[in-house]
Amino acid sequence: MKEQYQTINDLAQRAKTNKEDKDYLYAMFRPLMLATAHKYCNQGESFDEWLQSARLAFGYAIAIFDPDKGLDFAPFCKRYLASALYTIRRQENRYRMRTTYGEEDLQYEIDKTHHDLAADEIFEREKTTQRLKFILSQLEAKEQTLIQWHYEEGKPLTALAQQWGLSKSQIYRQRDQLLNKIQEMWRKELKNK
Repeated sequence: MKEQYQTINDLAQRAKTNKEDKDYLYAMFRPLMLATAHKYCNQGESFDEWLQSARLAFGYAIAIFDPDKGLDFAPFCKRYLASALYTIRRQENRYRMRTTYGEEDLQYEIDKTHHDLAADEIFEREKTTQRLKFILSQLEAKEQTLIQWHYEEGKPLTALAQQWGLSKSQIYRQRDQLLNKIQEMWRKELKNK
């Protein structure tokens, strides 16, 4: 899997200067662009406009991608597209609110500085996510089950306590001990970075 990401990273680097590589990368990520545009396009709006915005954001993601920051292109691109289209949706909503209140001459543009900041933020979030996934992978199977059950699936700890044959206080004590363990592992990970 890491090898595939490395290939995509190389392709993204070459796509900055090579049109054929950019077209190939575009074809590879077209389903992601379609899905992201579909997510942000409201009923009655032009899907083509949202798809075009996704294409522009994709081109910009290629231009600003930097593999030296330790991030793979695929997750970076996914988050960058979502961030860019979310920003456009938010600006559309603000525009609608302002025109409703009589400010019809409002014009807006996507601020390049905002996107540069968003890209750095995406890099940092992805690094943090990778570190946290590494820490969680170091936990015992039962601890991973507790984390997945409660924090990823949002299920109550009392149901897990019944399933494991524990009292309510025992499961909450285990959770607290596990959170303390994760915090300690996180501190060690930050010291080692």
